Amino acid sequence: MAQSGTEERKTSTILAMDVARYSQLMGIDEEGTLKQLKACREIIETKVSEAKGRIFNTAGDAFMVEFSNTLSAVNAAIAIQKQISEHNQKIADASKRLYFRMGINLGDVMVDGDNLLGDGVNVAARLEGIAPPGGICISEIVHTTVQGKLECGFIDKGQQNLKNISYSVKAYYLDIKTGEIDPKKFKAPTAKSKTGMYIGGLVVASIAAILFIVNPFKEKVLDINNILVIPFENLGDKSRDNFVAGISNNIVNGLNRISKNLNVIGYGKVPENLKELANESNTKYLITGNVQEDRDQIRLVVNLLDGQNLSTIWNKTYDKNIQDNSIFAIQDSVVEDVIRELVGDGNVLAQDIAKNVVSSGTAIQSAAECINWVKVVHFKTMTRQSNQKARECLKVAIESDPNFVEAFTLYASELAWCYSLFQACNFDVLTEAFGVINKSLTLDNTDPQAYNIKASIHFFQKDWDRMYAASEKAIELGPNRSQVLGSLSQFYLWGGTCTRDEIVDTNAKRGTYYNGNCRWQKGVELALKAFQLDTVNIFPNENFPLAIHYIIAKKYNKTLEAMDAHPAPGFVWHDIYVGTALDGLGDETKAREYFDRTKSVLGTDNIDMWFNQFQFWNIHETYWPTFEPVLRKYGFS
Repeated sequence: MAQSGTEERKTSTILAMDVARYSQLMGIDEEGTLKQLKACREIIETKVSEAKGRIFNTAGDAFMVEFSNTLSAVNAAIAIQKQISEHNQKIADASKRLYFRMGINLGDVMVDGDNLLGDGVNVAARLEGIAPPGGICISEIVHTTVQGKLECGFIDKGQQNLKNISYSVKAYYLDIKTGEIDPKKFKAPTAKSKTGMYIGGLVVASIAAILFIVNPFKEKVLDINNILVIPFENLGDKSRDNFVAGISNNIVNGLNRISKNLNVIGYGKVPENLKELANESNTKYLITGNVQEDRDQIRLVVNLLDGQNLSTIWNKTYDKNIQDNSIFAIQDSVVEDVIRELVGDGNVLAQDIAKNVVSSGTAIQSAAECINWVKVVHFKTMTRQSNQKARECLKVAIESDPNFVEAFTLYASELAWCYSLFQACNFDVLTEAFGVINKSLTLDNTDPQAYNIKASIHFFQKDWDRMYAASEKAIELGPNRSQVLGSLSQFYLWGGTCTRDEIVDTNAKRGTYYNGNCRWQKGVELALKAFQLDTVNIFPNENFPLAIHYIIAKKYNKTLEAMDAHPAPGFVWHDIYVGTALDGLGDETKAREYFDRTKSVLGTDNIDMWFNQFQFWNIHETYWPTFEPVLRKYGFS
């Protein structure tokens, strides 16, 4: 029976698993196999619960699990395989051991009561079918999300033609040996459908229902609010890589600036299969492009593709003389044309867009190189040295072009960070930062990021009324900007004059702490929304306020989940949050590792240093009483 167009849809990470050779094992020793399956089920249910997942369907030896966070799903899968492997070692007869195959995919699903259906489920089930016994197979979009965040490596299995999936899927095995076969030596088989459950989450389904769910000729309708900007390709001199990366970044920023309901994401790398990426991310529109440079001439080719079938909706080539034209003016015109196409394609965008992009550019190449270096290099390293270099080149940029909006916004941000994050500038620098951000807002008063930075300056000045006013304006202009909401969540949680009793009142009725000078509940809501919007964990802004809130609420597993989404081992705030959560869970051995590393990084075990940091962030009266005894327990004095 076909589903109606009003079905609820969402993006989820799906873990599919079953036992390899289960039917064969049941035929040999039914009682013994069921006994081992029961033991494995207990392991699975425990680890899924710890990772805040949800088992939404089972059938004999098979389980389908939903996670809201991709990294949590992969970590849970690894934990399950490791514990089942340990359990297997206790079984003397190796022929009676159970080995689970697992597949993980991030994609669009349809909600049917407690069940989930659709492409996101189907792909996970088919990936499970080609996984080695005791192994884990993930899709490319999952690999992109968790790469660099796991201790294990990956084995690239290339494009896979999965049964009843109308497009090829690039797959990876996790390089862990928890089964009877080394994943490096395992050859992916042709996937076979095991039950109707894998196809659509149904244990028993009619032939008509199965055909509807997996019919390769029936395309799903992709979300017209989603736009994915693929990194532009540099077809010229590699020294221009930062410049080229900056072009696609600025297109993302421009689209986000003018539309409140668009979900525009800059993808981290050029994928091998655009169609697969569009389906997995439920994205209707893809923006691709390339840049060529010859002496003073630059050619910029931009394509707007339909994610449904990769047909070209719009294409344009720009030939410009770099000396005569601002590259940012080119970007502005590109964004205007893209928006015009989206307006013509859907009423949702037509109602939402009120005006064209506010043009803001620079006429000199050195300023453009500075902006791109800040966004592409500095934002990834975030060191005191890179902050100094960013401030130096941005100051030159605004002096060279007094109408360069983005340079003013970034410069104000770096000045504020110099005082707060890097603590390399004195308090007076905030006055300079305030003047710079006001200049930016004079040039463009519609940028939520500028109001976000203004709110951060007021936070450190402890001017709570102005901080809240700037924050509310940022939310009004960018209610779906994950970077903005995540950053603002910190100010609502830590700013104001909340008392200790108010902060620990974590079960208070919604709206209790939403107004006045204590608005921590709104901070949590902003962080949760940012966490949901930031589906590929690009920005860490919301993770830290969520982590500390969960520590206060004694929801230590949620603290670990927030930190696992954006792990930063060696960053002292990350390590004391994780260490405190592990202590709360009773794992003192692992907790000590994090606190010892903090001492090593800081070069001191002086507890007064930590109190000063809590005081600096306005949380010495509210959060310090929770952390002080834990820090003392692990050797700070």
